[in-house]
Amino acid sequence: FFISSNTFILSCIFTLLLLRYLSHKRLIKEFELQYELEQQREQLKEYSAHLEELVAARTKELRKSELMLNTLFENANDGILIVDSSGVIVNANQRACEIHGIEKDELIGNNIELFELEKNKLLWKERMERLMNGESLLFETERYRKDGSKISLEVSSKAIETDGRILIQSFYRDITEKKKLQAQLLHSQKMESIGTLAGGISHDFNNILTAI
Repeated sequence: FFISSNTFILSCIFTLLLLRYLSHKRLIKEFELQYELEQQREQLKEYSAHLEELVAARTKELRKSELMLNTLFENANDGILIVDSSGVIVNANQRACEIHGIEKDELIGNNIELFELEKNKLLWKERMERLMNGESLLFETERYRKDGSKISLEVSSKAIETDGRILIQSFYRDITEKKKLQAQLLHSQKMESIGTLAGGISHDFNNILTAI
């Protein structure tokens, strides 16, 4: 009986020690897990801060690029119009507004066909079809200004795809004065030709009269 009691006591002590060991080991694992979680939390925090800095830097660069492009767009010497596939104006720079004699908020949303001369509307539709088929065009045309006056333009157009949408970008150069000078030069050349012809005829008549 005495031996049995000692064995029982030893068994209880061993069990208690084993439980304490297991409990201690479990606590160690919990501490290790907490430490690892804390380390991961710190790493995640550092990584998150790094990502925020990277995003902020990229956002700053993007805004800088957008500002630069917008500045170039608005201050270009030529007028720039961007229209959709049906001809509705979706954007315009300041020079394009000056060329057409209309404010930007009035210009955007209108169809560019409204400014075309009646005689050019069929040609305008043909050009739109060619642009939508991928051609790049360089041509001269006449347009109405808001006040009804006419203006001569040299236009360079091309269709571009952005965000799955087809837009047509056109550059406009005012050549009204150039056309007037060309007309004056042509008139002067015609008058010079007529004068030369008249002088030649007069000379021939004088020769005939002299012979007579």
